[in-house]
Amino acid sequence: MLVSPQALAGCFEGSIGAMVELDQQQKLRRAIDEGRLYARHQRMAQIGALANDTVDRAAFSVEDLASRSLLVNWAEDRDFEVYLDEIANLSIRLPGQDREAPPVVIGGHIDTVTEGHPFDGLTGVLIGLEVLEAIQDSGLELQRSIETIAWSNVQGDRFPPALMGAQVKVGMLSLEACRALVDERGIRLDDTLERMFETFSSALPRSRLNPIAQYLEPMFDAGPSLADSDMTLGIVDGVDAHGVLKLRLAGRSSPVGATDREHRRDPLIGGMQLVAALEGLVNEWSTDDQPQIRSAVAKLNIDPFLPGSVPARIAIDWSVYMGNEDRLKALLEAAQELVMNLSVEGDWRVTVGCDIKQLRGYQPLDEKLSDQLRREAKHASLRWTDVTCGRSSTVGVLAAAEIPAAAIMLPNRSYLGIDRNRSLAKPDLGHAARLIGAVAFDLANQGDG
Repeated sequence: MLVSPQALAGCFEGSIGAMVELDQQQKLRRAIDEGRLYARHQRMAQIGALANDTVDRAAFSVEDLASRSLLVNWAEDRDFEVYLDEIANLSIRLPGQDREAPPVVIGGHIDTVTEGHPFDGLTGVLIGLEVLEAIQDSGLELQRSIETIAWSNVQGDRFPPALMGAQVKVGMLSLEACRALVDERGIRLDDTLERMFETFSSALPRSRLNPIAQYLEPMFDAGPSLADSDMTLGIVDGVDAHGVLKLRLAGRSSPVGATDREHRRDPLIGGMQLVAALEGLVNEWSTDDQPQIRSAVAKLNIDPFLPGSVPARIAIDWSVYMGNEDRLKALLEAAQELVMNLSVEGDWRVTVGCDIKQLRGYQPLDEKLSDQLRREAKHASLRWTDVTCGRSSTVGVLAAAEIPAAAIMLPNRSYLGIDRNRSLAKPDLGHAARLIGAVAFDLANQGDG
């Protein structure tokens, strides 16, 4: 069989193109400096550090400003472009050849809850910066820009609601309404924003709320599952649906030592039995072919909670997370029916109220992007598994706004007895940065594809 010169040339060019792409990816992987990335996590963990190995970096606080300043210094050392938008989302950009094209974005956050984990949110920001530095060190060119974003006010502890920066970005929240918010000390969000703009006025142009081409977020696992399973990372399918069964039991308070059993009206006994029954129901509903169900008592109030006293009232919030919204609704309805039946059958001599509160529906992430992360993880021979994200997150906000978004989770090794400041292993950070870097670089050089 004769092959035309044109066909041979096409095959040769395709092979050369594949070899060049492979060489670029190898350069990028080698340029990731996991030691530098780990050291920056340790440095950032010192800002707002508390005595119990937690941190307090409330949004728009002095600690938040100090963390942002350090991040900006690292970016300026590399001559990256740095911007604040109108809600103070902080963007660090490595520009591509097409400066007008929407960028590929890697994101996380700096703010924490009171007594938060030192690395919660921070990992996304610092891995993003490491990817930019590695691309620059490799001398690689980008078709479209890559940015890392530190989102504003993700936790929402000081200025509710949470996920403010992302929600303003996609138009779910009004910028004007947010700026009018006031914290518990009477400080206006508008004033804190202006202070931040003044702090960075010499270095940071305020940009408009620019669009995003694709979004990648490396996340720190809040729970023990990945670490217990000895996984290098999890690839996030979606953000779980979340619902709450609110139980309210009322009896009669009396001294324990002066109350015979036949006259005791103790709501706590009934509440404990109901919780045990609800967890038994979850076991019945848990099957290998269905999304995993995660449940626990998220709130327990006992009134009065005094030594030697039978309480008069208890309030229990039983919280359930699942990657299937319809099945979650059905489970909560079955749980409500179970509670009401047991309250009739039980000899507790208390009144029982039971209400369902659906807080959030299931939000799938971009399947194409997630598959790309899986292929890259497989290519790198990483130990990984599919997971869902139980907490509200920026990646879920962007996915709901129809922005292609995907996420990975890094294991939290504090559950293996390691102290919090070393709960992110240096090799895990390196693997995650190489994975995110490879996918981001590929996306940035696909043009509009």
